[in-house]
Formats: sequence, C-alpha cells, structure tokens
Amino acid sequence: MRYTCSSGEGHIVNVSMLWRTAFIAASLASFSSVARAQEQRPHAEACTHSNWGFLVATGYNFGTINQCTYSVTIWMMTSSGQQVSADVAPGGAFNSGFAQSQFDPGRWVGAVCQTGYRPSLAVTVSNAAALARSEYNCIAAAAAPDAAHGSSPQPLANSAAVDIDPVTLAAAHRFAQSIHLQDSMVRVMEHMVGLTIDPIARAHSLNEAQKNQLEQAVLQEIRSNPGELVAMAENEYARRLSAADLNAIADFYESPAGSHFVAQIPQMQSDLLAVG
Repeated sequence: MRYTCSSGEGHIVNVSMLWRTAFIAASLASFSSVARAQEQRPHAEACTHSNWGFLVATGYNFGTINQCTYSVTIWMMTSSGQQVSADVAPGGAFNSGFAQSQFDPGRWVGAVCQTGYRPSLAVTVSNAAALARSEYNCIAAAAAPDAAHGSSPQPLANSAAVDIDPVTLAAAHRFAQSIHLQDSMVRVMEHMVGLTIDPIARAHSLNEAQKNQLEQAVLQEIRSNPGELVAMAENEYARRLSAADLNAIADFYESPAGSHFVAQIPQMQSDLLAVG
C-alpha cells in the first residue's frame, strides 16, 4: 500500500490497484461470516483507501477511518523508519500521531489486515517495494512466525519505492500521454471486470443480484478514478526506465507514424479482447 498527495488541503488518496481492492472490499464485506480458521486472506487496504489524510477525527494528525464492518489492524512505516500500528474498530479512526508539520504524507509504506491477521510480508525497508505495490496477503497471526516480522525498521530515504526522480516521473507522464494510456487502461480493465467477476461469484456462491452489485461497484471505482490508475502506472514506468528511454519512446509515439499507431489502439484492443 502506498499513498501520494493529491490537491486540496492535504487530502491523501490511494494509488494502488483500485479495481483489485474494490474486489477485495466487496468480497470481505459480503463474506465476513467466513470462519477465522481460514489461514490466509486478501489484505484489507480497501477498508481505508479513500480517506487517508490529516483528519478532524485524528486531531488533524495523519490517519484514516476504517470503513469496513469488521476491525482491522494497520501498520505503517515512515521514511525516517518510525513504525506505528493499531487495531481499528469499524468506523474508528487510526491516528498515526504525526502532525502535518512533522510528516511527509507522500513517503511512507504500510499494510492493512483484518484484526487477527498480519501481513505475509514484514513492514520493513527490504519489503518496501512489494508493500508499495500491495503484493502481500494476510495470514492468521498464529501462522506467521514472529521472527519474520522482527526486523528493525530502517530509513526509506533512498528506497526506490518511496523516492522517484521528478525528471523521470515527468518523462513517464509524457509517455503515458503520448499513448493515451488512461483511455486504454479503462477499456482493458472494464473488460477484465467481466472475466474476473464470474470466478469470484462462483467461489463465494453469489446470486445474480449480488454478482451484478459487485460488478457495478468495481466498474464505478474504475471509471471514477482513472487518473489514479494512470499515476500508478507512471510510477512503475519511472522506477523501471530512465528519463532518456521514456522520452525516446514518447518521441516515437508523438511522431506521425507513432500517432497513427496510437489511433489504431482502440480498435486493436477491441479485436484482441473479443478474441481473448
């Protein structure tokens, strides 16, 4: 889980895979009666993803609200290596204790699990990149050895998961614009929803009304937050490619030949998705 600042009074928004967390939120909320004997389950980031910030409920310290119907445990680590964790009841507030004057809300990583579970990855600097991409599950506390979570925190100042060169990020943004990435992502992800909902519905014995409700919730999330999906992709490009590479690629897509290719992308995607 990783968050970056958006405009307006220090409000914080989630840049993780919104369609995936929407699936998780709906699934966990609908099936909270599943026995805790199950050893592993998805993370619970969707319980908090829309409301991180300097909130009234936390005395204007950085924090969030648990929007789910069950308690969650939140772990976070700042760029200076400080760690905070707490159990949060449904509707309750997580207060990190960090005021706006002493905390950079764009530089931290963390994890969220249903209370009684803990992340499969320790919240440490060595796992920062994976946590930033939400690449973890939640394991029943008794099944997760304490030693796996006992590493001392270290500063994240030089971590690629936290710091991205602004020049490279600007080049990634130019590349994304050159290929009309937002439109392409929305088209593909709308198609993926239909492919993904069916196995989820079967696995959890959803009736047709519940299946349709879940599908509409995910589609609404995708369509209402396309800019966040693009920002996530741009961050990944900036981590993996140099500014020179990204600008060279953008140069091609902004050329006559590249522009012609980009113009064909919607139809090619439609044809390929129809086959797939």
